[in-house]
Amino acid sequence: MKNLIFLTTLGMLLLTGCSKQEMQEQITDQSFDTVYILKQAQEGVSSLQTLTMSQLLAKSDVGHAATISQNGHTEGYFHSGTRDFTEITWLGIKTDRGITGEAEVKISSPSGSFHFILKTECVNVLDNEAVYGGIVARVLEASGDASFLETGWRFYFKVLDFDGVSRSELDKISNVKVFASPTSTSLCGLDVRSDLWASAGYQDVVSPGYVNIN
Repeated sequence: MKNLIFLTTLGMLLLTGCSKQEMQEQITDQSFDTVYILKQAQEGVSSLQTLTMSQLLAKSDVGHAATISQNGHTEGYFHSGTRDFTEITWLGIKTDRGITGEAEVKISSPSGSFHFILKTECVNVLDNEAVYGGIVARVLEASGDASFLETGWRFYFKVLDFDGVSRSELDKISNVKVFASPTSTSLCGLDVRSDLWASAGYQDVVSPGYVNIN
Protein backbone atom coordinates (compact mmCIF):
# COMPACT_ATOMS: atom_id res chain seq x y z
CA MET A 1 0.00 0.00 0.00
CA LYS A 2 2.83 2.42 0.90
CA ASN A 3 4.54 1.63 -2.43
CA LEU A 4 1.29 2.32 -4.32
CA ILE A 5 0.85 5.71 -2.61
CA PHE A 6 4.49 6.59 -3.35
CA LEU A 7 4.18 5.67 -7.06
CA THR A 8 0.92 7.60 -7.42
CA THR A 9 2.50 10.69 -5.85
CA LEU A 10 5.56 10.38 -8.06
CA GLY A 11 3.40 10.13 -11.18
CA MET A 12 1.48 13.27 -10.26
CA LEU A 13 4.72 15.17 -9.74
CA LEU A 14 5.96 14.14 -13.18
CA LEU A 15 2.71 15.24 -14.82
CA THR A 16 2.90 18.65 -13.20
CA GLY A 17 6.41 19.18 -14.54
CA CYS A 18 8.44 19.10 -11.33
CA SER A 19 12.19 18.94 -11.78
CA LYS A 20 14.19 15.98 -10.49
CA GLN A 21 15.63 18.16 -7.73
CA GLU A 22 12.17 19.36 -6.67
CA MET A 23 10.90 15.77 -6.51
CA GLN A 24 13.86 14.72 -4.37
CA GLU A 25 13.25 17.61 -1.98
CA GLN A 26 9.59 16.63 -1.57
CA ILE A 27 10.46 12.96 -0.97
CA THR A 28 13.06 13.99 1.61
CA ASP A 29 10.55 16.27 3.35
CA GLN A 30 8.09 13.37 3.63
CA SER A 31 10.61 11.16 5.46
CA PHE A 32 12.15 13.87 7.68
CA ASP A 33 11.05 13.82 11.33
CA THR A 34 8.86 10.75 10.85
CA VAL A 35 7.56 9.19 14.06
CA TYR A 36 5.73 5.88 14.35
CA ILE A 37 3.51 5.33 17.39
CA LEU A 38 3.08 1.65 18.17
CA LYS A 39 -0.02 1.05 20.28
CA GLN A 40 -0.51 -2.36 21.86
CA ALA A 41 -3.77 -3.27 23.60
CA GLN A 42 -3.92 -5.49 26.68
CA GLU A 43 -5.01 -8.44 24.53
CA GLY A 44 -1.92 -7.94 22.36
CA VAL A 45 -3.49 -6.42 19.24
CA SER A 46 -1.19 -3.71 17.87
CA SER A 47 -1.47 -0.76 15.49
CA LEU A 48 1.11 1.58 13.94
CA GLN A 49 0.33 5.27 13.54
CA THR A 50 2.47 7.70 11.52
CA LEU A 51 3.08 11.25 12.78
CA THR A 52 5.58 14.03 12.27
CA MET A 53 7.69 15.10 15.22
CA SER A 54 5.85 18.43 15.42
CA GLN A 55 2.50 16.62 15.62
CA LEU A 56 3.81 14.38 18.37
CA LEU A 57 5.24 17.24 20.42
CA ALA A 58 2.01 19.20 20.04
CA LYS A 59 0.27 16.36 21.89
CA SER A 60 2.98 15.87 24.51
CA ASP A 61 4.68 17.72 27.33
CA VAL A 62 8.39 18.34 26.93
CA GLY A 63 10.59 19.32 29.84
CA HIS A 64 10.38 18.80 33.60
CA ALA A 65 14.13 18.16 33.36
CA ALA A 66 14.59 19.48 36.89
CA THR A 67 12.34 16.75 38.30
CA ILE A 68 14.16 13.93 36.51
CA SER A 69 16.86 12.18 38.53
CA GLN A 70 20.39 13.04 37.45
CA ASN A 71 21.30 9.41 38.10
CA GLY A 72 18.97 6.64 37.09
CA HIS A 73 18.76 2.92 36.53
CA THR A 74 16.11 0.75 34.95
CA GLU A 75 16.20 -2.84 33.86
CA GLY A 76 13.64 -5.49 33.18
CA TYR A 77 12.05 -8.15 31.08
CA PHE A 78 8.62 -8.09 29.46
CA HIS A 79 6.96 -10.92 27.58
CA SER A 80 3.50 -10.84 26.05
CA GLY A 81 2.18 -14.24 25.01
CA THR A 82 -1.00 -12.83 23.53
CA ARG A 83 -2.00 -12.74 19.86
CA ASP A 84 0.68 -10.21 18.90
CA PHE A 85 3.95 -11.37 20.44
CA THR A 86 6.18 -8.86 22.25
CA GLU A 87 9.42 -9.49 24.16
CA ILE A 88 11.66 -6.74 25.51
CA THR A 89 14.78 -7.07 27.66
CA TRP A 90 16.44 -3.81 28.67
CA LEU A 91 19.13 -2.25 30.84
CA GLY A 92 19.81 1.46 31.14
CA ILE A 93 22.16 3.17 33.59
CA LYS A 94 22.70 6.94 33.85
CA THR A 95 25.50 8.32 36.04
CA ASP A 96 27.67 11.43 36.04
CA ARG A 97 30.06 9.45 33.82
CA GLY A 98 27.48 8.93 31.09
CA ILE A 99 24.82 6.51 29.92
CA THR A 100 25.31 2.78 29.33
CA GLY A 101 23.20 -0.26 28.62
CA GLU A 102 21.34 -1.97 25.81
CA ALA A 103 18.04 -3.61 24.97
CA GLU A 104 16.69 -6.34 22.73
CA VAL A 105 13.20 -6.01 21.25
CA LYS A 106 11.06 -8.59 19.45
CA ILE A 107 7.59 -7.67 18.20
CA SER A 108 5.60 -9.90 15.88
CA SER A 109 2.10 -9.43 14.45
CA PRO A 110 0.26 -10.52 11.28
CA SER A 111 1.14 -7.18 9.63
CA GLY A 112 4.86 -7.06 10.44
CA SER A 113 7.72 -8.17 12.67
CA PHE A 114 10.60 -6.42 14.44
CA HIS A 115 13.74 -7.83 16.04
CA PHE A 116 16.46 -5.33 16.89
CA ILE A 117 19.20 -4.41 19.35
CA LEU A 118 19.34 -0.99 21.01
CA LYS A 119 22.19 1.00 22.51
CA THR A 120 20.81 3.00 25.45
CA GLU A 121 20.33 6.67 24.62
CA CYS A 122 18.60 7.91 27.76
CA VAL A 123 17.17 6.83 31.11
CA ASN A 124 14.74 9.30 32.68
CA VAL A 125 13.62 8.35 36.19
CA LEU A 126 10.97 10.05 38.30
CA ASP A 127 10.07 8.22 41.53
CA ASN A 128 8.94 4.72 40.46
CA GLU A 129 8.48 5.68 36.79
CA ALA A 130 11.05 5.59 34.00
CA VAL A 131 11.29 6.21 30.28
CA TYR A 132 13.88 4.16 28.44
CA GLY A 133 15.22 5.34 25.10
CA GLY A 134 17.64 3.59 22.78
CA ILE A 135 19.21 3.91 19.34
CA VAL A 136 18.93 0.92 17.00
CA ALA A 137 22.41 -0.58 16.71
CA ARG A 138 21.46 -3.71 14.78
CA VAL A 139 18.36 -4.84 12.91
CA LEU A 140 17.85 -8.61 12.91
CA GLU A 141 14.40 -8.55 11.32
CA ALA A 142 12.10 -5.84 9.94
CA SER A 143 9.33 -7.15 7.72
CA GLY A 144 5.88 -6.01 6.57
CA ASP A 145 4.79 -2.77 8.24
CA ALA A 146 8.06 -2.89 10.18
CA SER A 147 10.24 -2.69 7.05
CA PHE A 148 10.94 1.02 7.64
CA LEU A 149 13.26 0.19 10.55
CA GLU A 150 16.99 0.68 9.99
CA THR A 151 20.09 1.30 12.09
CA GLY A 152 19.93 4.73 13.71
CA TRP A 153 16.22 4.80 14.47
CA ARG A 154 15.26 5.53 18.08
CA PHE A 155 12.84 3.56 20.27
CA TYR A 156 11.19 4.72 23.50
CA PHE A 157 8.82 3.23 26.09
CA LYS A 158 7.78 3.82 29.69
CA VAL A 159 7.75 1.41 32.65
CA LEU A 160 6.49 1.54 36.23
CA ASP A 161 8.03 -0.32 39.16
CA PHE A 162 5.53 -1.16 41.93
CA ASP A 163 7.81 -3.41 43.97
CA GLY A 164 7.86 -1.90 47.45
CA VAL A 165 5.28 0.71 46.41
CA SER A 166 2.07 -1.30 46.22
CA ARG A 167 1.41 -4.94 47.03
CA SER A 168 -1.74 -4.93 44.91
CA GLU A 169 -0.17 -3.56 41.73
CA LEU A 170 1.96 -5.41 39.18
CA ASP A 171 4.82 -3.65 37.39
CA LYS A 172 3.67 -2.09 34.13
CA ILE A 173 4.87 -1.13 30.65
CA SER A 174 3.26 1.48 28.42
CA ASN A 175 1.12 0.24 25.54
CA VAL A 176 2.51 3.21 23.60
CA LYS A 177 5.99 2.71 22.19
CA VAL A 178 7.63 5.27 19.92
CA PHE A 179 9.91 4.88 16.90
CA ALA A 180 11.62 8.13 15.87
CA SER A 181 13.52 8.71 12.64
CA PRO A 182 17.33 9.09 12.79
CA THR A 183 16.86 12.63 11.42
CA SER A 184 14.32 13.61 14.07
CA THR A 185 14.75 15.35 17.39
CA SER A 186 15.62 13.11 20.32
CA LEU A 187 12.70 12.41 22.66
CA CYS A 188 14.96 12.13 25.72
CA GLY A 189 13.50 15.42 26.95
CA LEU A 190 9.93 14.13 26.89
CA ASP A 191 8.27 14.36 30.30
CA VAL A 192 8.18 11.03 32.11
CA ARG A 193 4.57 11.81 33.00
CA SER A 194 3.55 13.06 29.57
CA ASP A 195 -0.02 12.19 28.59
CA LEU A 196 1.47 10.36 25.60
CA TRP A 197 2.53 7.37 27.70
CA ALA A 198 -0.87 6.88 29.33
CA SER A 199 -2.86 7.53 26.14
CA ALA A 200 -3.30 3.81 25.41
CA GLY A 201 -2.97 2.57 28.98
CA TYR A 202 -0.44 0.16 30.45
CA GLN A 203 0.09 -3.58 30.29
CA ASP A 204 0.90 -5.70 33.35
CA VAL A 205 4.40 -7.16 33.51
CA VAL A 206 3.72 -10.65 34.79
CA SER A 207 6.23 -13.20 36.09
CA PRO A 208 8.86 -14.08 34.99
CA GLY A 209 8.81 -10.50 33.73
CA TYR A 210 9.87 -7.65 36.02
CA VAL A 211 10.73 -3.94 36.18
CA ASN A 212 13.46 -2.44 38.37
CA ILE A 213 13.84 1.33 38.74
CA ASN A 214 16.12 3.22 41.10
